[in-house]
Amino acid sequence: MTERAKTTGGPAFPGNHSYIDGMAASFEGMTHRDYAAIHADQPGIAEIVSMAGLTHSAGQVWSDGQTSLGPFESWWRSIPNSERFMLSARVRYAMADALLAVKAETDPKFDSDGDMPF
Repeated sequence: MTERAKTTGGPAFPGNHSYIDGMAASFEGMTHRDYAAIHADQPGIAEIVSMAGLTHSAGQVWSDGQTSLGPFESWWRSIPNSERFMLSARVRYAMADALLAVKAETDPKFDSDGDMPF
């Protein structure tokens, strides 16, 4: 499998071209990874807390085994929106990476060298 296919899944819409002065130009655009991340489910509490490097147990967010940061809602409201958006995006891209890994293992359309068919 090519390195590009491993990380992005290749172009989401292969064959898209932009035309400049009547000549087709390659259009990189959205990848399968981007497309999967955009369409991933909204992350849950466990995914968000884990992505932040914390744990969630007994209704509390914990920075370690003995330090509670309070209930999820309180902790979530205490962090800036930019960090909330980053955590959500990181979870969605992790979901997309998992999807691409399973696709690479199970898709019969792969060539014998493991390269994606697009």
